[in-house]
Amino acid sequence: MIFDGDRVAGVRTPELDVHAELVVGADGRTSAVRAAAGLKTAAAHSPMDVLWFQLKWRPGDPQELFAVIRRGLLKAMIYRGDYWQVAHLMPKGTDPRDGSLEAFKERLVSARPQLREHVDDLHSWEDTSHLDVRVDRLETWWRTGLLCIGDAAHAMSPAGGVGINLAVADAVAAANILCGPLREGRMTDGDLAKVQRRRELPTRIIQAGQVFIQNRAVEPNLTGDLSPIPIPKIIGRGPLQFIPPIVVGRGFHPEHVRTPDVHAG
Repeated sequence: MIFDGDRVAGVRTPELDVHAELVVGADGRTSAVRAAAGLKTAAAHSPMDVLWFQLKWRPGDPQELFAVIRRGLLKAMIYRGDYWQVAHLMPKGTDPRDGSLEAFKERLVSARPQLREHVDDLHSWEDTSHLDVRVDRLETWWRTGLLCIGDAAHAMSPAGGVGINLAVADAVAAANILCGPLREGRMTDGDLAKVQRRRELPTRIIQAGQVFIQNRAVEPNLTGDLSPIPIPKIIGRGPLQFIPPIVVGRGFHPEHVRTPDVHAG
């Protein structure tokens, strides 16, 4: 980070220095930008981690998202056309990669025998990646010359898959609010604070829901045998079944691009 007094004035890379009126930190949950800027975290929850990996889709497999739900094994399988993107949930601080890959594969098969052939797509632990799940939020998303958005400002749990939705909404709101002041050379800290005020409430609401799901539904079922977990029949049925997708897709404060078109002169 390049500073001019207390103001962030750009970023320094091994190849060059980039000076800017505004630096936008959009570098994710392990944001180097927010760390270098000294921004403080207001809240953090992290009861679980996720092991990501891919399994090939095979003829006869479903073509939709589905979950493998047993006590001691919670897994989401996301259909990606020719493969499954698999999220294996585990208690924070644990990692099946500390043990045998073959034992891990057998556990998957014991919970869902249909995966007997699929698990052979895992040749080594190198075929997996570990996600350090965090649900956190900065006290202040900005300082003079700097604004953090997306996971850099508020790391989201993978629950609901809404992190990218909120990040895009942050970016749209930031563009709408800051485009004019930046063009006219009159941007102030008040403009940066306005972005946070607009986006903080929907972030808090979604994070509260994610923490509730993690603490009440996920964490209590991450250990134990592979017995079934009862799921209320009302879930995914009736006239209310469309509410969760709408909330996930649109959010609590949808954003629309309102910046004027820019034509190169």
